[in-house]
Amino acid sequence: MIKVLFIENRQKTKLYEVLSEKLPKNVENHWLVQNHMFAPKKQRVNIIPYPKKEQLKKPKEYHSLNQIIESDRQQNFFGKKSKAYFLYYYQKIAEVLNQIKPDIVFGESTAFHELLAIKHCKNNDILYLNPCTCRYPKGRFSFYMYDTLEPYLGSDEHYTESELQKTITQINNNEVKPDYMKVKKKKVFERLKNQGFILWAFILGERFNTPHPFKKFILEYQKKKRTKQWNITSSEAKIKEKNVLYPLQMQPEANIDVWGRQHRNQLETIKSIYTAMPKEATLYVKPNPKLKYEVSKNMIEFIENTPRVIAIPTHISMKDIIADIDVVVTVTGTIALERIFLEKPVITLVKTLNNTVSTCKHAKDKTHLKELIFDAVKKSKTKQKPNETPQFLNSIIKKSYTGIISDPYSDSCCISLENINNLANAFSDVINNVNSR
Repeated sequence: MIKVLFIENRQKTKLYEVLSEKLPKNVENHWLVQNHMFAPKKQRVNIIPYPKKEQLKKPKEYHSLNQIIESDRQQNFFGKKSKAYFLYYYQKIAEVLNQIKPDIVFGESTAFHELLAIKHCKNNDILYLNPCTCRYPKGRFSFYMYDTLEPYLGSDEHYTESELQKTITQINNNEVKPDYMKVKKKKVFERLKNQGFILWAFILGERFNTPHPFKKFILEYQKKKRTKQWNITSSEAKIKEKNVLYPLQMQPEANIDVWGRQHRNQLETIKSIYTAMPKEATLYVKPNPKLKYEVSKNMIEFIENTPRVIAIPTHISMKDIIADIDVVVTVTGTIALERIFLEKPVITLVKTLNNTVSTCKHAKDKTHLKELIFDAVKKSKTKQKPNETPQFLNSIIKKSYTGIISDPYSDSCCISLENINNLANAFSDVINNVNSR
């Protein structure tokens, strides 16, 4: 019997609940639940009790959990002061994992309880996989190991030459977008029901992933205010020659807060890029289409008061400016893939599979970043090798599987029979591989 543990993540739990029923009969499913409102109704469920005040004794040191605390959205955005709950949950999660002794764990690498589970799995040689969209091509996902962007296994599929060229053309012409960019307009009842679940969980004691409603309200108000300030500061003038683009990544989000942890302070990243640029170059900063809490007052002031740094208005899309950009610098953004398919230079601050392509460079440090920006702005960039782009796309396909990873609230198609069957095949492939090790 293979023991599989799923980590609860609000609405996504429903996807895994449906999926788990399609897994092979030799799989014993278990659940670890932090938010009680989203606990599965069946199977073996381990619900961690919300801590009582006396259980949150302040330990002397948190050093072993510092990286997790550094990535936590409650600490970074929602004004959470106490850190004692990290140790409480780490101990409770360890107890559950030690009792179950799972062969494999599936969960995200976003919320604090997932990151704590990852830490325990690393320490005890338990495979933890984060099923997540691989962005391009759409309708595919990879199993990323622990809290990294390193894919585990894959379908070993390949597209034909015509399929590859068609996919690349569609991406370059903005005819397709990654699954996570799909916007579904919610009915009022759906929104109220979802918000009611989250609020009721907060009332019952889930204060560790769910922000205080008042704090949330204040942040949303500030977001609107800063969006307005950003657009007042911004410029719609034609892109100047010799330029660098930094697209802001949405926060809070695992893409930057976990996978790009060391670069999660985006104002400092902007300053580093500015310092690294040639004196004649201009830095353009573009907001994420789904602007959240990444824009700060200090960021706006820096852009306003710094020559050769220009904010792009929120209504300007990437396709309107991308052809005029010399080089893009990103932490872990999807733009890296889009630049690769356009065969244009891009610099990443985190090393990934993308950096196997000639035009996608990884900046190892600030000195290296300066060298790479200088080369790109001066047009001395490295061209991609013949057939490199389609080969790269095939490498993504090889390390991914067919299927949509989402939740029924965001995308009801994720629990369609076809998608669940696709996911079941992919999960079974991974589970069988673990069993054969």
